[in-house]
Amino acid sequence: MEDNFNTGMPEATDSTGYTDTTSTSYSDTSATGYSSYTPEPEQKQTLSIVSLVLGIVGLLFSCCCCAGIPFDIAAIVVGILAKKKNVPGQGMALAGIILGAVGIVIYIITVIINLATGSGEAFTNSFMEGFQEGLNSGALFFFA
Repeated sequence: MEDNFNTGMPEATDSTGYTDTTSTSYSDTSATGYSSYTPEPEQKQTLSIVSLVLGIVGLLFSCCCCAGIPFDIAAIVVGILAKKKNVPGQGMALAGIILGAVGIVIYIITVIINLATGSGEAFTNSFMEGFQEGLNSGALFFFA
């Protein structure tokens, strides 16, 4: 008996020498009466994952100047697109929307506090002095 390359099952031969490969195939429905199950292709969760990642990055940068705002807005937009397209990972899309909104709220609160206390200018000056000092001492060689 030879192995059938397509199914991995041995071929059935009768006395006439005729080789029957259909009786050992997994897709044969006549012998069992059942059709083979083929699952639907899985939809990608890319939009949901992107929304979640953008929301996390936006939240992390929401207190730093205005660096987090583009990430927060993108997280909200991509999350809404994922919800409208009804792709898998709806929880991740919702989390991205929430994190984006929280990041924007934190940014607005930070701006209000900085304007009310006048500490925004002091923070910016201190940050720029430290950055200039790092440039002068060569501490940024990691990024080159």
